[in-house]
Amino acid sequence: MEELKCPNCGEIGVAGDRRCWQCGTALTAVAAATVVDADERGETAVAHTHDDEPLTEEWMFARLVIVYGGSALFFFGLALIMFYYLGQQPKVQVNNWRLVEGWQAYLAGQDHFAIELPTDWDYWDAYGPVADEVRREAVVANPYYAQAMVPWVGVVDDLELLFVAAEDDLATLEVPARFVLVARSRQMKGLNVRETAEGSETTSTVRYEDNFARSHWRIFHNMTLLGEANQCLQNIYDSKEERIVVAVCFVQASGFSGRAVTILDSFEPAP
Repeated sequence: MEELKCPNCGEIGVAGDRRCWQCGTALTAVAAATVVDADERGETAVAHTHDDEPLTEEWMFARLVIVYGGSALFFFGLALIMFYYLGQQPKVQVNNWRLVEGWQAYLAGQDHFAIELPTDWDYWDAYGPVADEVRREAVVANPYYAQAMVPWVGVVDDLELLFVAAEDDLATLEVPARFVLVARSRQMKGLNVRETAEGSETTSTVRYEDNFARSHWRIFHNMTLLGEANQCLQNIYDSKEERIVVAVCFVQASGFSGRAVTILDSFEPAP
């Protein structure tokens, strides 16, 4: 295959080119561009002249449009593919590498959230694989679970229970020694969290924890259930149209406060 050598800059082009792609010099008979045979490059240079007409500026512009326009379309298509792929990823993802021994990372139904819990606990998920009717009825009928949602259960009427996990069997009406609740409410978006929480007699501490996408309110409640002192820790997360409440409750004498914080810190709400 023969190649053209530009007399101006020395750039090698393809036989048939009318202008140098490097400097734009016309490869015409006047320029007397040197044709170098590919098989003899570096050994013998044979001079030829071309009688072709010089490439017009309009045609040169058209070729540039085709080249750069095609490249732009290629990268635009690649970007669309990447956005599509990212859109197929779960809304929340779990971090199995940091799990406490004997715990698991649970991804709730419809990717509402992810949370880390002991594997031997009993679960109920309103939108997941463990959304059976028996557990749902038992959870709704158990007054101790509603107590964990204080003060919100008495302020809004659209609190939807999404998830319950307990150390004991959820199908019973007994108060579990340790349990976790996740609920959501649109009406809570209109509430002042600090004022509402501090208005409850069970509240001991209210603080806001700024953690970028996982920023939340943390509320500590002290209450008595069946004659035993219990503590409930709540995280309140803001989303676009609602608030998510995560509550971890346990008997204070059980020494579970450290693990309760671990559960709350593992919670990953959907964006």
